[in-house]
Amino acid sequence: MIVEATNRHGGRFEVSRICGQSSNVYVDGTLRPSVSINETIIAKPLYFGQKDLSAAGEGFGQNLVKKLMGDSLKVVRQQIDERSGNLKKSIENF
Repeated sequence: MIVEATNRHGGRFEVSRICGQSSNVYVDGTLRPSVSINETIIAKPLYFGQKDLSAAGEGFGQNLVKKLMGDSLKVVRQQIDERSGNLKKSIENF
């Protein structure tokens, strides 16, 4: 398996692993055996296993988007709320 990853500082890594063997971490195509995956690359990972996804109930999709996108949608949500309010006022005035 090969996974391309970007750490919180924008550094790009390629992590490869053959089943039953240890992981290899490459930085710019060069093997870096001293790079620790847990300390360097993975920070607050989001994990959704089969059990998590099968237990998805009402609002799961919305919660998943919030977890994946974080605050990056805050401005868009504010714009939606503002336009929704303007639309309600226009309907009431009509």
